[in-house]
Amino acid sequence: MTVGIHHLRTYLMAIDEGSISKAAARLHMAQSAVSRRLAELERHVKQPLLERSAEGVQPTVAGKMFCAKADAAVTAFDDAMRSDLHRVRALRVGHAWSAI
Repeated sequence: MTVGIHHLRTYLMAIDEGSISKAAARLHMAQSAVSRRLAELERHVKQPLLERSAEGVQPTVAGKMFCAKADAAVTAFDDAMRSDLHRVRALRVGHAWSAI
């Protein structure tokens, strides 16, 4: 299993909303898909990141530390995607045939 930026975004949204169902609504995803994605992330880091209860979700102690790093990673990714570095333009070279 590969963890990607979408796992981090889902985790951050769940924390921001305090609820998996609210995060799912904001992400336009099914609640089960959000839960599955969060479980994949927790399996990958090998520790629980969220405390789940009837009132919603809260980050665990490890989840709070992970949250800061995940937020920095998502911000860096978004900044990189907005930069001009990925917009490479083609160099066109012309030749005036009449100059020969």
